[in-house]
Amino acid sequence: MNKVEKVSAGVNYEAISVGKYADLGEHLLVLGPDVKIPGKVFIGEPLGSQGMEASFQLMPPGMSVPFLHTHDQNEELYVVIQSRLSC
Repeated sequence: MNKVEKVSAGVNYEAISVGKYADLGEHLLVLGPDVKIPGKVFIGEPLGSQGMEASFQLMPPGMSVPFLHTHDQNEELYVVIQSRLSC
């Protein structure tokens, strides 16, 4: 899928859509032949961002970030939209 659609734009803003939350798992980020992340889509470029990156990612229970990485200049922020805890 990976369809990011520009919804609206103005002098000081850009608005995009990555589709329905329920369909987020249809996105596939390909970083190389061995690194494919289902349910992840970056939105910085479609928003015209010049100083940060942002993404949406669906992470099923038990999933972790599939590769070790670091950031030299930016922090990484996670916003959990929905969660189910197992006890």
